[in-house]
Amino acid sequence: MQRDPNRFVGGFEASIILARLENERAELAVIEHSLQQAELAHGEAASRLREAEELSQERSQLLGDAVAYLHEMRRRHGAQLRAVAAQSALLHPVRKLPPEILGAIFEFCLQPMPAPTYVPFWPLDVRARQLQPFRLAAICRRWRAASLCHSGAWSHLDLAFDPITENTVDRWQGFLATCAQRSRLAPLTVCLTRHRIPLEHDRRLLAIVMEQMRRCISIQIVIYLLTDGDPLCSLLAVDAPKLAHVRLDMQAPAEGYAHLFPNSHIVHLFVRHAGDLDISSHNLDCAIGLASFTICYSSGGHFQEGAKFIDEILRRGENVSLVLSDPIIRTHRLPSERIICYGIVSLAISLYEDTGLGLFGRFLNLPNLHTLALDGTLNTNASRLDFFFGLGPLPSLELLEWAAMSADDFARLALEILPKLSTLTNLIVYGATISAATLSRLCEKLSASASTQGFKHCPTLSVLKFDGECKFEDDCDENDFIQLAKARLGTGPRTEAERVAYLC
Repeated sequence: MQRDPNRFVGGFEASIILARLENERAELAVIEHSLQQAELAHGEAASRLREAEELSQERSQLLGDAVAYLHEMRRRHGAQLRAVAAQSALLHPVRKLPPEILGAIFEFCLQPMPAPTYVPFWPLDVRARQLQPFRLAAICRRWRAASLCHSGAWSHLDLAFDPITENTVDRWQGFLATCAQRSRLAPLTVCLTRHRIPLEHDRRLLAIVMEQMRRCISIQIVIYLLTDGDPLCSLLAVDAPKLAHVRLDMQAPAEGYAHLFPNSHIVHLFVRHAGDLDISSHNLDCAIGLASFTICYSSGGHFQEGAKFIDEILRRGENVSLVLSDPIIRTHRLPSERIICYGIVSLAISLYEDTGLGLFGRFLNLPNLHTLALDGTLNTNASRLDFFFGLGPLPSLELLEWAAMSADDFARLALEILPKLSTLTNLIVYGATISAATLSRLCEKLSASASTQGFKHCPTLSVLKFDGECKFEDDCDENDFIQLAKARLGTGPRTEAERVAYLC
């Protein structure tokens, strides 16, 4: 049964409630004391906060004043630097330069583009070359006048076709026209790059370039593929009588039949993937570099279509320095007669993959070759040796350079090849391993005298050079070299000056 909460309590129950009430009052006294302490702590914390806020406002005001002062001093410092620079500029020695000399310096800033030199065609490189004359002309009125009066500072036409669209072609026409106008009659260098398919609006840009080709002296074209109907075929066939340096970097063999600048006297020519290009109209009295090309014979022993480029060079070249990089030789039947290459005077071959080079030497006759350089790796040295032995006699060879040979390969070179080279004057070896036995026999052969007037082997040899990458086996004897030098100097040139030159 629930008790009435409003009743009066007495007796035993009252004594219990009084004891409980006493405990509650004691607890209340403790809480009231704690409350007083908390109120005191709160008051003290609030007071300190107000003091901190007042101090913060004061410090913030000081910081703001310091920042404002710093900005003012920096402004005044910059203004004063400009004032000092403006006054100092009046005394700068560059102001003494005539506009003609200043313009010539601008021209020297331009990157040269001869044919043997590869010019980077990445977008940032092309953009930097395009903007350079405009940036120089934008420095001040005096520099602009110097730039405009010196046509050579504008004599580079550098164009990347890939980013040009139908919407932007007018702007690039203006760029080419401006450079062509400001370069006036100065010798022109041209660099063109394209890695997409040809588009119709390309013809509008090439028309401006073709108009200027009569004064062009150097051109580099970097494209993916040259095909029939390509606007670049018209450029390659244009009349360029002053053109001396040509570099064509194609990523695939040319499929477009084009005469290669028929009226030009080319001095340096480099072609990657020559394909069907035609150079029959040239006298081929120049330095020629070929890369990534295939030499292919048909069953009848003739060059197949697409390989006439190298055939023209070999058969009609006059005083040609030929550089071949990784040629690919594909043939099942050699020509019945060797090709007599009277005009090849210098030949350099770089072979880093075994591509049948040994076959190439078997159909060549190089009676006037005076310089031969065979570069590559140890894996391709067997092909290079086969190529050399396939060449047969070299009656005019004076300089032989050979790179990367094992000990056995060097022994073949030293003991089988050298004794046959009666006109050799310089032998330079790179990266060869040389055994003691081979070194001893080589020095013995080169020291042997045929008579009192000369030597039995390589009688005209005056330079024998082993570069720092050559490895001599531990038992090699340096006295072999000393005895060789003594033998050669003993019956060599007579005058002291000649003896020193001979020894060097």
